Amino acid sequence: MRGNSLRLRVAALLVLTVAATACGAGDGLPEALASGTPLEVNASPTLPPTPAATATARPSALDGAGLPRGAAGPLLLYVNYPGTTTNSTGPGQPPPEVVIWDAGTGAEIGRFGIGGPNAVPGETRLAGSSVLVTFGHGVERYALDGTHEVIFEAPDGWFITEIQVDAAGEVLVASTEIDLGGPVRLWWVDARLGTVLKEARPITDQASFGRALPRLVGSDGSPLLLRGVTFSRSPGGYGILEGDAPLLPLPVTGVVTPSADGAALAHGLGDACGLIAGPRLELLDVATRSPLATYEEPGALLVPWEWSPDGSEFAFRAFQTLEGTECPDLEASPRWLLLGTDGSIREAPSGLALRSEWSGELAVTFSCTAGDDPGWRHRDDGLQRPDRCAALESTIELAGTVVGTAEHPTILGLIEVPGTP
Repeated sequence: MRGNSLRLRVAALLVLTVAATACGAGDGLPEALASGTPLEVNASPTLPPTPAATATARPSALDGAGLPRGAAGPLLLYVNYPGTTTNSTGPGQPPPEVVIWDAGTGAEIGRFGIGGPNAVPGETRLAGSSVLVTFGHGVERYALDGTHEVIFEAPDGWFITEIQVDAAGEVLVASTEIDLGGPVRLWWVDARLGTVLKEARPITDQASFGRALPRLVGSDGSPLLLRGVTFSRSPGGYGILEGDAPLLPLPVTGVVTPSADGAALAHGLGDACGLIAGPRLELLDVATRSPLATYEEPGALLVPWEWSPDGSEFAFRAFQTLEGTECPDLEASPRWLLLGTDGSIREAPSGLALRSEWSGELAVTFSCTAGDDPGWRHRDDGLQRPDRCAALESTIELAGTVVGTAEHPTILGLIEVPGTP
């Protein structure tokens, strides 16, 4: 698996797509988001800037690019939660581990723990050849040998609720709050140096809308896609923050799934029969705020899955409804359909077939006693996890080659190793 056919697909997988999470139906935008309340954007934060990360000498086990010496690549990184019945951490539980598997040599080449008894990790993201992890009010950067350093700390009294990283792994966006649902401050941070690039914060203490999703469109000067935050079952609205302009609300309803680059949103499906589902699906262009394509099918209930890596198609399942009801027959196999941003519609054999079609030799899937599992990508962070195997020990496979077994694994992504023949 060391040929060009393997490496050519790395770029597509470095920007991860997003998929379903269990949340209820929504009826549009929160009041604060719908009003287009201006945000104050400060190029020079009024609070003392976060100090730059302390320079750390690179261990000899890593090369100058922060990659393990002798690695053939590409490298698959995933998080394992050992000894737990859920993908959670806490006192008395072993810390999660980041596992590094070398596709070129077909072997695991390292693993390291993140956190400990008094440091429970939250969000975990791949940033270039490093891994960023949140801990309450701070973000730490882990090198691939497990050494780590703090690169960002929230102001006193604030805690970090979410982080996202741009596709190049150079810019971090951190969302900070004092109280959940309260005002949100957004921080753009140089992920390599740990210096604050910009701060943006609401000037009102109304319902907040500051969770950064799903990725930075570019640098700290580029637009940022934000998801509304609510305490109800409503998933909240979406908006775009660009420069010092007011937040631009987007006309979406129900559960929203952003494409990997944030250029399009799949929406319109809500809560039906205990599922994220509905009769009508729409794809929305974020830049123009106009529909790209719609699909509805009488007698069927549509259940979202995820976007293709290039953002050109959105995959979903169509379940036939039971006679005399609006609920699906879950005992019957659904049809896998793809709605293109150009309005095209096509059918695929299965989720596993789509994984292979989209990613080829870099297709990550799972298997367990429940059977083969293509997994799904969480719409909040774009990271792939098992679906049918979620409550079981999973075997991770890369294009059919067994990588290892893990409990509740989360796939962080792949890193290309330069110079691989």
